[in-house]
Amino acid sequence: MIGFESPFSGGKHQFMQKSDLTLTIPNPHKDDIGKEFLQKILKQAEINLDDWLKL
Repeated sequence: MIGFESPFSGGKHQFMQKSDLTLTIPNPHKDDIGKEFLQKILKQAEINLDDWLKL
């Protein structure tokens, strides 16, 4: 997804990698995640909102 390699197992959470950037994947949620949480994940992943909305 957007240049990240597949989820890998590690510690308590899976993670994805793109170059030297490692993004921890939160545990699955039963409901949708909140706006603030999504913004935090996108910021850590260096993905802007416009690119995310195009997916």
